[in-house]
Amino acid sequence: MSYSYSQFVTDLKDKTHNKLGSIVNLRSLINKSVRETNALLDLAGTKRLVRIPTGFFTGKYQVPCPTDMKQGALIDINPLRDRTWEKRWTRVTPEEFYSRLNVEDFLCSIDNDQAVQTILANAFGDSVELVFHEMDAITDPAGGTWSAALDAENLALDTVNYLTGNASIRFDTKTGLTLALLQNSTVSAIDASAFINVSSVFLSLYIPSDTAAAATTAVGISWGDTSLAYMTGSASTVFDGTPFKAGWNIIKIDWSSATKVGSPAFAGVTYFSIAIGKSAALAATKGWRIDKLSVIKGDLNNISYYSNYYWKSSAGTLLENSTADTDVVNGDEDEYDLYVARAAFNCAKQLRERDDITMAKEEFKELSEAYKKNYKSEKLPLIETYFDLPTI
Repeated sequence: MSYSYSQFVTDLKDKTHNKLGSIVNLRSLINKSVRETNALLDLAGTKRLVRIPTGFFTGKYQVPCPTDMKQGALIDINPLRDRTWEKRWTRVTPEEFYSRLNVEDFLCSIDNDQAVQTILANAFGDSVELVFHEMDAITDPAGGTWSAALDAENLALDTVNYLTGNASIRFDTKTGLTLALLQNSTVSAIDASAFINVSSVFLSLYIPSDTAAAATTAVGISWGDTSLAYMTGSASTVFDGTPFKAGWNIIKIDWSSATKVGSPAFAGVTYFSIAIGKSAALAATKGWRIDKLSVIKGDLNNISYYSNYYWKSSAGTLLENSTADTDVVNGDEDEYDLYVARAAFNCAKQLRERDDITMAKEEFKELSEAYKKNYKSEKLPLIETYFDLPTI
C-alpha cells in the first residue's frame, strides 16, 4: 500500500489531538522527521539497485557514487557477469584501502570530498586499457613530439612528480587567454578500433595551486588520425564528480558522448590534443603537468545501496523531501508507522506537550527496535585493522 503526504497529515492529526494548526511549518517538520528516521535506521523501502554509469576502470580506483546514496550506505557492488562466491567485498577506511589495494582484491571504501561521496574499489574484471601516450618523453620515435600553444609554454620532462611510467610532462601557463593547448600529431599509429563507443578516454592532469584549480573551467581531449579528423570531448569536473583541485586530477571523456570532427580512422590514431580552459585573469602559473593518456573499456557493475530519496512524486520522480500533497512515501506500513511516530514526537516537542513527548518517544523506540529485529541492515560493515601481526 502507498501512503501519500495527505494521508500522513491525516494520521498525524490523530496523534496530536488535532493541533497541527499550531505547527509553524508542517511540511518541513514531516520532511525532517522522515530524514531523522532514515538517519537512525536502514529502511528496506529505501533500497535501490542501479547501474554504475561509468563502470570500473583499470588503475582508476574512484568512481562517482549515485547522488542519492545515503552517507556510507553501500550494500553491494554486483558485476554484471561472472560473480562467484569468493568475490565478496570488504569495506575499509580510505586510508586502509590505499595501503592494502595492491595486496588484497575486492576492497572497497566510501570517501568524501567537499561533501561529495565517491566509491573506491580495486577489482576490475573485464576492464581493458589501451595506452595512447605514457607521457614519459616530450619527443621519442613512437610517441611523437608534444608542443605547446596559446597560453601553454615551457614544456619539460618531470621525473619527480608523476603518477605512472617514469615521468610526466610539465608546462607553464601565461595570462591573457582562456585556453592552454598541448598537441601531438606525430605519434606512431595506434589501433583503437575496438574501443569505439564502448570506452572512455582518461588523462591525469596536475593543477599546481588552489587558485589555478578555481580558475580551471574545463579540460578537453581530442584524439584521431589528423588535426582535421578526430573525436573531441570535455569535462568540467574530475572523474569522480568532484571539482578540480590542486594536485592530480583524473579526467574522463566518454567516447560515446564525444563529438566527431571530419572522418577519423581509428585503426590508426596519430593525433592528440589537450585543451585546458581557464580564466583569462589567471596570472602566469608554473608547474602544470600531464600524465598517461589512455582509453579504457569499463567493467560494468550494478550497485545496491540505501537511498536518501524517501518520497516519490505522482509522476514517479524520486524526492528527498516532499513538495506536494500527492507525494507518496517510499516504504511499506512498518516504515510509514515509524515516520508518523517520529513526526508525532517532533510535533509534541514543538507544541510543548510533555505527556505526548514521552508517549511518542516510547512509541518510536518500540517501533524502531521491532523493525531492527525484523529487517537487519544490509549495509556493508566498516572493517578497521588496528594492527597487523607479523608472519611467524
